Amino acid sequence: MAQERNGRAGRRCAVGVWAAVAVLVALLAACSRPADRRALEDTIRSMQEAAQARDVGALMAHVAADFRGRDGLDRDGLRRLLALHLVRHTKVDLTLGPLEMAIEGTRAEVRFRLLAAGFERGALPSRADAYKVTTLWRAEGARWRLEYADWD
Repeated sequence: MAQERNGRAGRRCAVGVWAAVAVLVALLAACSRPADRRALEDTIRSMQEAAQARDVGALMAHVAADFRGRDGLDRDGLRRLLALHLVRHTKVDLTLGPLEMAIEGTRAEVRFRLLAAGFERGALPSRADAYKVTTLWRAEGARWRLEYADWD
């Protein structure tokens, strides 16, 4: 009977240890998610600011070397597309809606609405378009890199 009690106590202790480990892992994951979310939000805002400052290089610094977009768009194609839009307009204004984020480890999906306005002269935009944007990201060290984007 004493042996049976010791066996049950040992199993309870093992279950308790695993429960404590599970709680610790959950707490660590919960602590890292806000930091990941903030870092990704900061990256997206930095890209928005770079586009509005007409700095394609600063914007492209956040794009992965193996980027792929809609219709087979690659990283160089994205850079050319952005440069074309910035050449056409003397000013660009980008307004992002709320960011809907799903982060799992080193991968993230971010969806948002984007209002893009281009100005040639004056205070009124010569062109304005609204898009629903879906992006996929991966963490590379402490930085997030855009690896896929689609919009409609």
